[in-house]
Amino acid sequence: MQADGSNVRNLSNNRAEDDAPNWSPDGELIVFSSDRDGNREIYLMRTDGTSVKRLTHELAYDIYPAFSPDGARIAFISNRTRDAELYLMDVNGDAVFQLTEDFEDVKYPSWHPSGEEIIFASDQSGNWELYRINLLGDPPENLTTNLAHDASPDYSPDGRLVAFDSNRLGNYEIYYLELATLAVTRLTNNVEFDGDPDWVP
Repeated sequence: MQADGSNVRNLSNNRAEDDAPNWSPDGELIVFSSDRDGNREIYLMRTDGTSVKRLTHELAYDIYPAFSPDGARIAFISNRTRDAELYLMDVNGDAVFQLTEDFEDVKYPSWHPSGEEIIFASDQSGNWELYRINLLGDPPENLTTNLAHDASPDYSPDGRLVAFDSNRLGNYEIYYLELATLAVTRLTNNVEFDGDPDWVP
């Protein structure tokens, strides 16, 4: 649809549940998750809904796909080794690589603009916090330590800030984290749910 909410179009046109869409950096492709073949897998299509291609073929669920900044790789979450872990694959579905190991319920991967690290949410500590990991396989770095639910992180275009949602003050609001200091600033103040933030490019 257009930015003003007009010209809404059905792109996937399928009885199954299609969700978690993510645009390629060049605006030509959309990667998404769907259970159209019986369990949740990752699919790719053109922005007009044509040329749908299934990228993953596992009995486990594969969800939350996210294009790398150069469009060459896709990060995603899968429980193919029991726990929901962070994986990478090429844009054609090849060269699958597990990035986290023995981590609890990883969700919401978001690439740093440099393409050198990924931020995600996990309840590894017993509640949902934000973590980041480089692509070298080093242990993830814990970025937030709060008894609330911190989730849905998204890097700012310059890579200095991370927007996320949290219920740390009772209901879900939008916050941003300054990576240099780990200082957190609240952006919304609303009795309704505010969540799933995305930065304007």
